Amino acid sequence: MAWSAEPIILNQNTQNISISKQIQFFADNSLEYQLNDILRDEQRSKNIWQSANSFIPNYGFTNAAYWVKIVLNNKTESPDWILYFEYPLMDHIELYVPDNGQYKKYYSGDSFAVSQRYIRDRGFAFPVKLESQKNQAIYMRLQSRDSMIIALDILSPDAFRAEQQNVGFWFGMYYGAVLIILLYNSYLYFALNDKNHFYYVIVLFCY
Repeated sequence: MAWSAEPIILNQNTQNISISKQIQFFADNSLEYQLNDILRDEQRSKNIWQSANSFIPNYGFTNAAYWVKIVLNNKTESPDWILYFEYPLMDHIELYVPDNGQYKKYYSGDSFAVSQRYIRDRGFAFPVKLESQKNQAIYMRLQSRDSMIIALDILSPDAFRAEQQNVGFWFGMYYGAVLIILLYNSYLYFALNDKNHFYYVIVLFCY
């Protein structure tokens, strides 16, 4: 019989949790598996899944497609959650979420324009709906030319907005500091006619 992980429980106290350690994964070296193949193997009790190897699984550089399975149980009355893939260099992400007996499919990844993302963010955020009081399996198919790093969180919409604001604040502080240094060294270049400051400004500008 296929091994099944315990569901990740989402309750009223769940705001922002990392779920990477609790995933199951399958490395498809053939690149031929589709969701129907995964579901068929599960119906036949074929155990294709392995448990994650760390809190942030990293399987290095690989040509394989990685399938991920996440079992969730939403104990709250709200169906709205944000599934967040943190690693910004994942080229191709396919997400499959249960929807009225079928699976709703989402596409994202580094190979898509930022304007095509469901929510504008440096990572990949998916607004998903989860029925209450029911175990539900979500599947992902991942491919990348970079490392196969699987960093996944699930957040309430309020927690996600707060996280975006917090990250935006610190990025604003960082780039504000860079701008001040750039302007200060530009002033020194014109005031002192020192080429070293000019080269420093060029480096900062390119950065």
